[in-house]
Amino acid sequence: MLSIVTPTLNNFLGLEKTFLSINDIENFILKEWIIVDSNSTDKTIDFIKNIKNSSKIKFNISYLNIEKSGPYAAMNHGINSAREKYIWIINSGDSILNFSIIEFKNIIDKKNQNQLPVIFGKVIRFDKEKKLIIGDKNFSKNSKFRLNEIHPSVLIPKILYDKYGLYNKKYNLAADLDLLLRLKSSNVNFVHMDNLYVSFPYGGISSKKFESLLNMLKIIISKKLSLKGCLYLLLRYFYSRLKNLK
Repeated sequence: MLSIVTPTLNNFLGLEKTFLSINDIENFILKEWIIVDSNSTDKTIDFIKNIKNSSKIKFNISYLNIEKSGPYAAMNHGINSAREKYIWIINSGDSILNFSIIEFKNIIDKKNQNQLPVIFGKVIRFDKEKKLIIGDKNFSKNSKFRLNEIHPSVLIPKILYDKYGLYNKKYNLAADLDLLLRLKSSNVNFVHMDNLYVSFPYGGISSKKFESLLNMLKIIISKKLSLKGCLYLLLRYFYSRLKNLK
């Protein structure tokens, strides 16, 4: 029913943290965990071997080692290998804090393949002493230009990847926004899941914030979204720059 795809590269501690959070999901829901690596040289390989040999693991673990070509290429490899109805991208270092099996089943119950919605929840980001919670039931309608911010909580039916395509690697820092806007513009149904929380470590690409900003502006302009989206991104970028100067 559910495949989790985790891109990773030399992040053994982050991968272990992610594993501990997904290992709590009932095995009749989570069928496979696909780890996509690019020749990690830390303890990643040993860790994967150990958990694959554990009799306590009830889901299948697949390890894909690909040529280093960026996180979205890794996601695409994982998606192409996934066999289950829903695919959830959980990056190495992210943690699932809450996932209601009952609510998930109620959302997809009695729906055929073509009726399956995109499911999203809330993302919690920890920035030093601050705890930021992003996402509510109206988020996908009122904040389309911010959809990339809830990406760690988004579950997408495999049939939608087959129909609308994978992540566009030319947007190497914002392909998640491009994909989710592609789905929204195709009138795909987005359903909020109240009891779905994912933690996301703040930062990681701070040195590339300007490149990320340019990517997102290109996407928003190409999708003919409102000026509000462009202004929001510009203000957020300059605010983050000023904050870093303190």
